[in-house]
Amino acid sequence: MQRTYFHCAPLPLHIGSIIYQGNWGRLFSLYEAKPGEGLPTNAFKEVVLELSRKLYAPDAPSRLDCVFVTPTIEEAIAFRNKYQRTNLIYEVTPVGEAPPLHVGSYELALAPYPQKYFQAIFDMGRDYWTVPATANREVLIGSPVRIEHMCEVPTPPALVFT
Repeated sequence: MQRTYFHCAPLPLHIGSIIYQGNWGRLFSLYEAKPGEGLPTNAFKEVVLELSRKLYAPDAPSRLDCVFVTPTIEEAIAFRNKYQRTNLIYEVTPVGEAPPLHVGSYELALAPYPQKYFQAIFDMGRDYWTVPATANREVLIGSPVRIEHMCEVPTPPALVFT
């Protein structure tokens, strides 16, 4: 099992700090429907992904109770640059000997639905848990992780005054 992964976080964190699983689930559980607007689309995607996990990969860690990491620094940089531009990247290691893991494609979970047909929503959920990701990989770790060191700080563009 791989022991070193890379995690994007919005805050400066101390070396040795522990990141506990489940923060995304905590935030997700606090979503509120706005009168007349309903819930954001990503809320429905997470529901589909969680129900699909229970159906297709019941032993995999839940996206709602995991730490999201990438297997390489290059993948962390690509993810950060596309989805979380201001985040810092940390090298992390799982706490514990054999935490449950799942490798999925973050593009399936984050990108807009690939087509207009209703079946595509179900296909996305099934594919996330059953099709091995070869690109855009996110690893779900079902245990806390320890920060080993900071790897990458986003570089702001140069300010030019004229």
